[in-house]
Parts: sequence; structure tokens; C-alpha cells
Amino acid sequence: MTAENITAAEDDAAARASERYEQASAPTGGAWTRAEGNEAGRALLEAALGGADAVDMAIGRPRAGSGKKGITPTRSVRWGVERIRRGEAQAATEGIEFSALARRALDEYLERHTA
Repeated sequence: MTAENITAAEDDAAARASERYEQASAPTGGAWTRAEGNEAGRALLEAALGGADAVDMAIGRPRAGSGKKGITPTRSVRWGVERIRRGEAQAATEGIEFSALARRALDEYLERHTA
């Protein structure tokens, strides 16, 4: 359906629905926020989880533009097709990202092989 081919009945139904929703009253209690775009979702999560730090912890990555909380340098590694396939399969089985599996594997290796 587009604006050009909407029927009179559909237009009337949409107008009635708009009127109902505009007249609806908000429930009492709870935390209310006002924001637009990405910040609207962020504000809702902060209200539900108790603040920005709780949201950062829940989603597992820092907020864009919030500044770095620590230095996390990157490394480029040649993995090989078979190693990537096996790693991605294991990560999927565990419900984690490949990068998390790779970090854990390096941590375990270093624990076993360093004095």
C-alpha cells in the first residue's frame, strides 16, 4: 500500500487509530525518558538496567563516543581456512564471538606456558 492507492476506508481506519493513540494516557509509575534515534533505545535500557555502566556491561562493548576506558590494541593474525572454520564452529557452539574464543585460547596458552 502506498499513499497513492490507499482506500477511503483505510484512510478512515488510520485516522481513528491515530486519534486513539494520541488520546491514550500513559501508565503511572516506572521511569520515563525522552530521546530520539539511537539515544531513545539507550535511555530505555539505562532506565531498565540501572544506568550507563550496567548497559555497557550488558551489551559487552563501550558506547560510541564515550571515550576509551582502557587501551585495547589490535593484532592482525593469519589463521588459515581450516583453523578459522573450526574456531567459528566452536564459537557458535559456545554462543560467543570468534574474537572472544581467540582471546580465551591465548590466555589459556599463556597460563600453561609462562613461568
